[in-house]
Amino acid sequence: MLRARKVYWLAQISGWALLDTLILSATLAKSTVPMSYIVMYGTLFFVSGIVLTHGMRYLFIRWGWLSMRLGPLIPRILIVSVFAAAVLSLMDSLLSMWVVPNATPTPLRYLLLDIFTGSLFFLLWSGIYFTFHFFQKSQIEELKNLQLIASQNEIELKNLRSQLNPHFLFNSLNSIRALVDIYPYKAKENITTLSNLLRKSLLLGKERLIPLKDELDLVS
Repeated sequence: MLRARKVYWLAQISGWALLDTLILSATLAKSTVPMSYIVMYGTLFFVSGIVLTHGMRYLFIRWGWLSMRLGPLIPRILIVSVFAAAVLSLMDSLLSMWVVPNATPTPLRYLLLDIFTGSLFFLLWSGIYFTFHFFQKSQIEELKNLQLIASQNEIELKNLRSQLNPHFLFNSLNSIRALVDIYPYKAKENITTLSNLLRKSLLLGKERLIPLKDELDLVS
C-alpha cells in the first residue's frame, strides 16, 4: 500500500509538471501576455491539476466507482472530468482578468474550448488511474488465487498423509521382507495387495464423499 501511494504521488507530480512545462513553453513562444501572468498561470495549472485529480480520486474511492463495470462507469467519469475542467477554466479566466491589464471576460466559445481541452486531460488522467488500479487489483487477485491453490494442495497432502498410516505401512513392508526368502510367491502377492490398497486409498482420498461400499471393498 505504501509503495502504491508513493507511485501515485510521483506520477501526479511528474505528470502535471511535464504537462505544465509543455503548455508554458507553447505559451511563451506565441504569446505577448505579461510574464507575471504566465508564471501565475503555470503555478495555478500545476497546483489545481493535482488538487482536482486528487479530489477525483477521493470521489472514485468514496462512491465505489473502482468496483463498477465499464458501461456505467464511463458517463460518470465524463461528467466529473467536464466539471473539473470547467472549474480549472473558470479559475484561469478569473486569473487573467486580475493580472492582465484591461482584460475582458473570456468569450463563451473560448471558454467552452478550454473546458473541452481540459476535459481531455482529466479523461486521460482517469484512464491512466483506472488502468493502474485494475492492473494492481488483478495482481492481488492472482496472488490470492495462488495462495488458495497452495493451501488446497497442502490440505490434500495432509489428508493423504493421514490416510497412509506410517505404522501400518512399516509393518506391512517388514512382513513382506520377512516373506521374501521363505515364501517368495507369497511376498509377491502381498506386494501386489499393498500396492492396490495404497492406490485405492489415494484415489478415494481425492473424493469429498466416499460411499460405504467403497470403504468396505478397501478393507476386505
